Amino acid sequence: MDAELRERLIVAANDLDPEAVYYLDTVQPRVIRVRDGRTDWPQLTPEAVEDDEARFLDAPIVITSGEFVWMSDFAAEHPEKRVKGFLDGRKGAGPRFLKRLAKNAPEVFAEWEQFRSERVIELVDDWILRLERA
Repeated sequence: MDAELRERLIVAANDLDPEAVYYLDTVQPRVIRVRDGRTDWPQLTPEAVEDDEARFLDAPIVITSGEFVWMSDFAAEHPEKRVKGFLDGRKGAGPRFLKRLAKNAPEVFAEWEQFRSERVIELVDDWILRLERA
């Protein structure tokens, strides 16, 4: 897979819009975004993309539970003990963790963003590797 297509998959995986769905077109290598009954390629309808599972593969996504695991790993590995205290196990812990980091430790929040970015790249690269081996 070429670098530009890989980068588009990374951007797609980083999209926090819960209404957007991304696909990899295996015939014309490109990433397709579907949202609000439209695609970002006007010649393609959402139905054509969603119904042709052989051609259009679900692009890798970051799921909430996976991201929470990343937050847990980050907090556990971080040398500042206070970071662990920002993450609790209650419902909504992820958004609270990020809010607490941003408010109380902006420098650690920047570290989190770098950590997350690296995990997203790993997620996409693993997905590409599985695809290429199939």
